[in-house]
Order: sequence, then C-alpha cells, then structure tokens
Amino acid sequence: MRGNLTPESLFSEVIMLLPHSSTTALVVLEGDNDISALAPFVGKSVKLLPGNGKQNVLGAARLAAADVRFNKTRFIVDRDYDFIASDELAYPPNVLVTRQHDLLMDILCVSKEPLHNALDQQLIGISRRENKRGSSSGSPGADHGGRAAVIQAADRLAFSVAVLRIVSIRLALAIPFRHLNREDITPCPVQLFNMWASGWVTPEADRTRALSEISRTKLEFSIRQYAIISDHDLLQSCCRLLHERNISVSESTLRRCIHNQLTIDVIQGIDLVKDLDMWARLVTGERLLLSPS
Repeated sequence: MRGNLTPESLFSEVIMLLPHSSTTALVVLEGDNDISALAPFVGKSVKLLPGNGKQNVLGAARLAAADVRFNKTRFIVDRDYDFIASDELAYPPNVLVTRQHDLLMDILCVSKEPLHNALDQQLIGISRRENKRGSSSGSPGADHGGRAAVIQAADRLAFSVAVLRIVSIRLALAIPFRHLNREDITPCPVQLFNMWASGWVTPEADRTRALSEISRTKLEFSIRQYAIISDHDLLQSCCRLLHERNISVSESTLRRCIHNQLTIDVIQGIDLVKDLDMWARLVTGERLLLSPS
C-alpha cells in the first residue's frame, strides 16, 4: 500500500514508471496537495507522482542520482526550514526545491489573487449583508466581507508561528506546536511563546535566551515573511480568522478553493516551474505546461 511507502519502494515505483519514450518525463513531488495544484496545467509529456513525504522523495532521489537512466526524472521538495538547520544544503543534483517554505507559498508569492478569491467565496454571506446595508459596492476588487482584514491578520499570526518554529530549531527547544485554537489570535510571537511554552522551556535562562532570539528572528525575516511562513500555518490562521466571523471551513477545503482559483499565468510565474520547464524542454523537446488558451 502507498500509505506504507518508503524511499526504496518509491524508487521501485519510479523504476516501473521510468519514461522509455523520448517525449515523456517524470516528476516526483512530496504529496497529493502538490499534484492537485500543478496537474491541471501540466502537459502530457510529463507524468506527476506523489512521493508521500519529503524524506521518501529525497531518499528515492539519492538512489536515482547516480544512474543515467533517470535523467528524465526530477524530484521536487519543499524548502521548509532546511536553510535554518544547515547553512550549506546538499540536495541531490536531481532535486529541485521551492524558493519559499513550500509550493503553495511559492504560488502566493507570484499572486495572492487565488487566496483572495477563495476567501471571497467563504465571506460571500457577510458581503451580501453589507451590500444590503449599502456598505459595500460589490465592484470588482471590492473587499468582500473584510477579506483584507482576514488576510492581514492571518499573515501576522502565521508569521508569529513561523518565528517560533525557527527559534525552536535554532535553540533546540521543545515548544509544543499545535493547531491554532481560539485564544491564539495574536500577532505577537512573544505572546504565543508564553502560551505554548509555559512549563516546557526551562530554566529561566533558556526562556530569556528564547525571547531574545524571537526578537532577532522577527527582525531578520520582517521583509520576507513568506520565506518562512508555511502553507499549513497560513491556512490554519485564515480558518481561525474566518471562525471569528462564524464561518466554519477546514484547512483542506480552503486549500481546495485556492487550487480551484489557480490559472496558468500564475503557475508559469513560479521560479520552480520555470526551472522544471527548462528541464522538460531539454529532455522531451516539449514544454512542461499546457499552452494558455
């Protein structure tokens, strides 16, 4: 079963799917979410395969790296916080890595419109009520139901969580990260640290060191927040903010709504996709993406 996939069993799947035609190539991604985002826009010359996790993908890539049979296979992984754990990363040469934390954040760095439209779908009831009161124009680009406020607050909250994740890695702290609860609506990483780490980070010297590192990390990434915000933290933050407006939506549903709003113009603007396209043209003679209609 694929649920028990290992690097070795994934490598075996890659061997079975190994492109024998001169016009086909294979791209292995971490999971189904990545496939869902890209598949509608990828041409027939490239097959996509989910690897059921980053370590599976990297492990299979290492097994394939030294074999010339796999020159028409590429492996894609999220950057995550790899650059925090190590200054000099050694990905196998057949691996491509997202520029931001993960693929969805790469997408949103090209355009936030898919997220805007997905939130508008959730906020449409609020928007209609405001229209009845004459407080919203309903014109294209209008801030339906306070979408801008949701995104701004979600960005702040997700950034706070990201700062704590980096501090936890850098200082090897046992911060018990969890899904965002009702009390977690705060843009302040120090407040989140105090709520989550109380009783976990001791002695007091470690807490003082952590608070100092929080301030340094927040300043370090203040102008490139999407480099460290994860898709899960951003979507959970959006769901948390929507819940405050009495709108119940799951992370998976919101992600699906975002994927439904993707366009080929957005996808082809992703640096990772541009790299894949160059490789696909080299090994198959065809473009990675379908031609825009």
